[in-house]
Amino acid sequence: MVVLLNALIAFWLVWTGQPATQLPVVKALTRNQPPHFLFSIYGVERPLGIALSPDGQRIYVAEVGGRVVGQVDVRIPTFEKARHVANLGIAIVGAFRGLGIGRALMERALAWMKLRRVEKATLEVFASNERALALYRKMGFEVEAVRKRHYKIRGEYVDDVMMVKWLT
Repeated sequence: MVVLLNALIAFWLVWTGQPATQLPVVKALTRNQPPHFLFSIYGVERPLGIALSPDGQRIYVAEVGGRVVGQVDVRIPTFEKARHVANLGIAIVGAFRGLGIGRALMERALAWMKLRRVEKATLEVFASNERALALYRKMGFEVEAVRKRHYKIRGEYVDDVMMVKWLT
């Protein structure tokens, strides 16, 4: 029920721009629920400080009780030969992982990519992030390459896993 309701909330926010609290079913179902029951997703278009066209970038933010707890950003390059590809990055606050927020953000980002006729979605993830790797695989992403010992986290080398999902 929570996942279905959160998907409905995400849809309501993205398409109407109104806060989730205005959705009648949310008012009824959450009257006596704890604050962590709901999360909202809204989109923000703004420059990311890299060479992108104005319509080639999008950020979606997840909020719980007015606090930002996650975000996904999508970037389509301006280079004509690469405009069929978009890269995304995602981050969720630790205490809010495993609640469906990451999946909802990813689904919204992928839907935006499809509207822009993106053919290939790409992302990178630390090889040590098993939870994220499992989510990306469930969502249809496949490993395209691995850059060995690419990062160093707390003194330990970690591989960079490059993943891809074809949208066409």
